[in-house]
Amino acid sequence: SLVATSGTVALAQDALVAVVYPELAEPYRTVFAQMVQGVREVGGASVVPVCLETEVGAGGLGGFLRQSGIKKAIILGRKAIKAAAALGPEVQVVFGGAVLAPSPETKHVSSISLTPDTDQLFAVLRQLAPQVRRVFTVFSPAQSGWLVELAQEQARTRGVELIAQPADDVRASAREHGRQLEALDAKRDGL
Repeated sequence: SLVATSGTVALAQDALVAVVYPELAEPYRTVFAQMVQGVREVGGASVVPVCLETEVGAGGLGGFLRQSGIKKAIILGRKAIKAAAALGPEVQVVFGGAVLAPSPETKHVSSISLTPDTDQLFAVLRQLAPQVRRVFTVFSPAQSGWLVELAQEQARTRGVELIAQPADDVRASAREHGRQLEALDAKRDGL
């Protein structure tokens, strides 16, 4: 079986494990290739790299895994996670390689998220720049609204005000970052 512990994945001896990832441009392609290589180096399992776009046909990911006799999969990236949402309980999965917000796709699955521990971020900020009292950020409500709520509470406990402005697209994000830069007080603010 697959076991997620402290950022590592332990694989059962002689298991056949698919590592499913989306086709992406550089530098992300290299990152996923390194993840696949890391799984191979863990040892004990036969790793089957599966690129969604080039190796999974009309039968979908579930059909591909069934035909290949694969019952264990490491699913990397948001696109692959969405494709894996339809997998039944006969396939054991671990999700990773994505910022994972609580969702129906991730509710009952082991996962390793790229989401930072916001409390740790503010603790390090206090060590590196203790004079910072306000931190400005722009976020996508759909992707990280849940994290911003948590981060604002954690910032407060560390004596920092997190000023988070939502933006629905890149243009709105750029505009908001410009406004924040204009309002920034270099002696006490961070971005």
